[in-house]
Amino acid sequence: VGEGIKWEEHKAHKKPYQGVGFSAVIHAPGTRMGGHHSSSSLVKVVEDGTICLITGCTELGQGCDTILAQIAAEVLGLRLEDVRVAVEDSDGTVLEAGMFGGRGTPIGGVSMKEAAEDAKRQLAEMAARELDTQPENLEFRDRGIYIQGQPEQAMSFSDLTRLAYYKNGVPVYGRGYYHIPNVEIHDLYGGGGGRSAKG
Repeated sequence: VGEGIKWEEHKAHKKPYQGVGFSAVIHAPGTRMGGHHSSSSLVKVVEDGTICLITGCTELGQGCDTILAQIAAEVLGLRLEDVRVAVEDSDGTVLEAGMFGGRGTPIGGVSMKEAAEDAKRQLAEMAARELDTQPENLEFRDRGIYIQGQPEQAMSFSDLTRLAYYKNGVPVYGRGYYHIPNVEIHDLYGGGGGRSAKG
């Protein structure tokens, strides 16, 4: 192994303050390998104008909590500090195949975006009634909801959440789900573990 990666050569020519190392890993790819390979997410809109994310993605140091929070914040026009990622146990968390093969962002991230979009749709319907417009005319940005082309017609995100909970009595939970499409599992119980993608 040392010869193959030119270990001695790298050690001899390393720069100051720069380490040299190697490791061995087993890396499962991010494609579906058997059973479910899905990810689901919930976005809970809190009365104080923040949001709480419920996800089965596990933070292992790879940054998935930050990435999922950034995705949800961007969809809803919030700041990163307005987002909290809940720490769940297996009794209360949502469906998730696991963190392997680099699947956190491309699969868990898509389900979180779907959940944030679902929450946004619910909030937009309420905001549209208050602002006397259609939901498709609204944009979520800078902690507020604005009518496109009429920035003076707006309401804050926190005002909208209070409207939802205290005036309408409607809690807002966004739901999202994603799985890799067009994948068949072959010989699931026969030990073959084969897989293929269609189309």
